[in-house]
Amino acid sequence: MGPTFPFVFVDTTRTFGAQPFGFLVGLGVVIGEHYASKRAKSLGYDPALYRSFVFWEMFVGMFCAHALDSIFYHPDALARNPLFIFKIFDGLSSFGGFLGAVLGAIGWSRITWKKGSIVPHRRDRALPILPFAECTTPAFVGTFTIGRIGCSLVHDHRGALAERGAPFAVAWPISENDGVHTMLGPLHVVYGSVTRYDLGLLELLFLLFMVAAVIATWNRRMPLGTYIAMVALSYSPVRFFMDFLRDHDGGDADVRYGAFTFAQYACVAFFSLGIYFAWKVRASHGSFGQASEKLVSAPPLA
Repeated sequence: MGPTFPFVFVDTTRTFGAQPFGFLVGLGVVIGEHYASKRAKSLGYDPALYRSFVFWEMFVGMFCAHALDSIFYHPDALARNPLFIFKIFDGLSSFGGFLGAVLGAIGWSRITWKKGSIVPHRRDRALPILPFAECTTPAFVGTFTIGRIGCSLVHDHRGALAERGAPFAVAWPISENDGVHTMLGPLHVVYGSVTRYDLGLLELLFLLFMVAAVIATWNRRMPLGTYIAMVALSYSPVRFFMDFLRDHDGGDADVRYGAFTFAQYACVAFFSLGIYFAWKVRASHGSFGQASEKLVSAPPLA
């Protein structure tokens, strides 16, 4: 049996109104980009191309993260106000972000702006995506983990009710004054009267293992496609089964399409992508995840 966690949240009156989620997402992006650029530099990739790649991934990724969250999780809010789709930080879908990053990378590969022109032009030759993607993917695991700390503090992924004492559930308060409150600086630590799952916290606990795997392999040259395969094959099944613990009842219940959430359908596609890259890695290098060679400079990406 695992622990039942307290319900922890930030008292924003003690943080000058700063919201933990937005701050932690921003912090995660800065840290992730730092390590991704450091990896790209150590591999000898062109800095200007790398920066444009990251811009495309982040810009399209953030927009799609909110757009798909609006469409599939908050269709009522979108129907009431179509401009809701542009309120970027008012709800983010992880799989929407994944899809946006892929679309952004494809756009970067094929589109450019010539000097002095505001009109996009098709590149004469599509640039290879995988080298840069293998720099940003492992760094994104850290970014994602820091973001999930924010989710765990704002509790925006309320799960289903659980039996009292259920492992890895949260002692959830049912009202502002419910439960026993303990103050630790700006943090409220509450043991509420209801036990339910917090999907943001559960995912955070899993992501910590992924971070450990990235750290263990960071200073080695990984066959191209290894990190994408690793992330897709490990995250997809965990997220698929975790979504069965989402809230089923009340106005805050997540929208389901048939028996599954949007994320569960996306998990199937993401897992298939992982199988493809695992097959490519094995076909090219003989063994999946080979990582015996130290990270050294590689020819600049051209």
